[in-house]
Amino acid sequence: MNVTTILFVSEEVASCCCYILFEEVSNLFLFQFENLLTGSIPSELGLLSQLRVLTAWANKLSGSIPPEVWAQPDKNTFIVSSNADLTGTIPTEISVLGALSLSDTSISGPIPSELGMFSSIFAIDLSNSMVTGAIPSELANLPRLAFLELDSTSVSGTLPNMFASQTSLVSLMVNDTLMTGEVPDALCDISILHFDCPDMCGCNCPCMDGEGMNINVAANNATR
Repeated sequence: MNVTTILFVSEEVASCCCYILFEEVSNLFLFQFENLLTGSIPSELGLLSQLRVLTAWANKLSGSIPPEVWAQPDKNTFIVSSNADLTGTIPTEISVLGALSLSDTSISGPIPSELGMFSSIFAIDLSNSMVTGAIPSELANLPRLAFLELDSTSVSGTLPNMFASQTSLVSLMVNDTLMTGEVPDALCDISILHFDCPDMCGCNCPCMDGEGMNINVAANNATR
């Protein structure tokens, strides 16, 4: 069997059928959205040697994502957003070639620096998840990264200095986080820029000195 696209449109998909199907398909673009799918993501997905797109947003999936699925080497798009009961951490043994979206899940822990190895990544959306820690500086080296959305998380620290030379970004959302420091001037004119002022500054948001006093005079319009 050589199937390229499978689209689940029913709100009731029997998991037993999925297990059998996964073992037989070699080429697969799998779209599962708003189907009220329940249960865990089957590890058998990791056996698909040519899995390209896995989209399973707005379901009721739960549990952790199997390591076999994280590491499946040919994924271009991996979107499992809006599955609030998906748990676990993002492992260092990860492979994604295009877009990664884990927003509105209970995925926690740090953002692995290994994501910076995949030069074709253009979108990372971890907003409204439980990720923590600093943004790895390796992400600033991704030449195609256009969307970095980390809003409503516990990401902390400052923007890596190398983001000052990041020319591909069109959307940077780090509002409602624990981040501090200054946004590089080079990012002030991107299409979508959201950050918390005065916890972060720059781009017409006044920076502050150690006493919490403004040290430059500018209009406070940083939450663009």
